[in-house]
Amino acid sequence: MEGFAAVETRLALELPNDYKRLVCAYGSGSWKGFLWVLNPFSPNPYLNLLEQAQRHLDAERVIRAGWPADAPFALYPERGGLFPWGMTDNGDRLYWLTEGDPGYWPTVVYESRGPRYDFHRLGCCEFLLRWVAGELRVSVFPDDFEYGFAGAFAPIEAA
Repeated sequence: MEGFAAVETRLALELPNDYKRLVCAYGSGSWKGFLWVLNPFSPNPYLNLLEQAQRHLDAERVIRAGWPADAPFALYPERGGLFPWGMTDNGDRLYWLTEGDPGYWPTVVYESRGPRYDFHRLGCCEFLLRWVAGELRVSVFPDDFEYGFAGAFAPIEAA
């Protein structure tokens, strides 16, 4: 998992090992043509974790300032704050809730244009695995996917 030490130093955050293995194994691309995992090594600035993390968090801070009742979670670097790990073509945002051991950070998925969210006690790999398999339904995602592993990931670049 070469290169992650510098990323974690820059973020001042230890990232989950399953995420690091996922990025190393798959690089950048889409899951089911819909979900994108932010990758700190991606040359695409829209998919690069280092480029997008602060943008996502700043946008959440604007929402929190204007509609505090719609923002029940702290935001990184606050203790236990949300930190982004993915997004969808619809603009839904996937976050870790950074409480405790990174190996057990749950996932929070916010809908793109509203206050609804889903909370899942799953890290990013388990979340992806169950969602791709059709075992996990996310209320803020459309439900018309052809679930299953065939063609689940489409790479766009080498990591």
